[in-house]
Amino acid sequence: GVFTLKLESTQRQNVDIKVMNISGVTVFNVGQINVNGSFNQQLDLSNLAEGIYSVFIIGDELVESRKVVIRR
Repeated sequence: GVFTLKLESTQRQNVDIKVMNISGVTVFNVGQINVNGSFNQQLDLSNLAEGIYSVFIIGDELVESRKVVIRR
């Protein structure tokens, strides 16, 4: 359910955090987060069904993705 996403950037940039289910549907989205140095964002995905989700961090000069598995 709940986890903390930690970001570090050597320069100021805006990032979007998007979580998508295996069907490609966006189930969580936070936009225009200003990151300068280190940044922590708590994500509460406890309302989502069990399954595999993709977490995307999209910035001015980066796109990162990670998989998250929710099990109960």
